[in-house]
Amino acid sequence: VIRLDTVSKFIAPGLRTGWLTGPKPFVRHFSKLSNLSTHCGSAISQSMVLSLLQQWGEEGLQAHIEKLQRMYQTRRNIVADAFDQHLKGLADWRVPDAGMFFWLRPKSLEAEKKDSRSLIPILLKHNVLVVPGGIFKAEGSDAPSPWLRLAFSYATDDDLKKGVEKLALVLKESAVASEEKEKASSS
Repeated sequence: VIRLDTVSKFIAPGLRTGWLTGPKPFVRHFSKLSNLSTHCGSAISQSMVLSLLQQWGEEGLQAHIEKLQRMYQTRRNIVADAFDQHLKGLADWRVPDAGMFFWLRPKSLEAEKKDSRSLIPILLKHNVLVVPGGIFKAEGSDAPSPWLRLAFSYATDDDLKKGVEKLALVLKESAVASEEKEKASSS
């Protein structure tokens, strides 16, 4: 088993400091290859993380992680409730067990086999920022996907609710446009 971890998810997003665990021969080889491309991570970031972890100790780190888990769970529940209220019949999703992202599949995109990137400009006009699912596909970032990834880690509770309401408005408009297109093509 090879595992990559980072402090960016539980200390600060800008601290691109992490570690690799796995079989010793692999870690040694990876370290040599990594040194050819990055030389080393930011000494300032590494010093900040070390200082913080030393100050917190194991108990402080655990308390911080538990606080984050409660915060993410609360925000996740706010988004899940908003999805239930505004997106039923417009999209499919599953409430995540952990993490800070929802994956959402708009039904209007699925029906027409369209890529979620088609919604991004419209959502941006409504100040809703989501990530098209295609960029996470193994086939590469150009691979079409009807999925959207929505983060709930940063926005306020009110912004999350308003964002879902705006998303619902855009998905309703998209569904109406799909229906009109279907009617026109069948006439």
